[in-house]
Amino acid sequence: MIQHFFNQPDIRENYYVFFVDIYATTSLTELVYTLGKKIYEQLKPASKQWKEKFFQIIASLRMGFKLDNMTGAPSFDLGLGDIHVPDTTLDEIFNYINESDKPCIIAIVLSLCW
Repeated sequence: MIQHFFNQPDIRENYYVFFVDIYATTSLTELVYTLGKKIYEQLKPASKQWKEKFFQIIASLRMGFKLDNMTGAPSFDLGLGDIHVPDTTLDEIFNYINESDKPCIIAIVLSLCW
């Protein structure tokens, strides 16, 4: 039902939407990492300035590059970094999305894959 709502033309055009499945997370730190990564992956434009702003606001995450084991192709990697105070990092993430050019809708779900 959430995915159907997110795919409505009015919603897609006027909002950024995030569907975050936290089933595999085992701690608040992992939840914060999962949320931060999803937001980064969906909002990242090619602008270097935007990326710098993201990592200035969300200082607890780290970025880097990794090589694909199968193809050897480089890819961008977002990591946990030093999330010592997950509550603070969560506040940083929400401060960041509050500055986006459109309102954001976040669905945090706990889905069981059978």
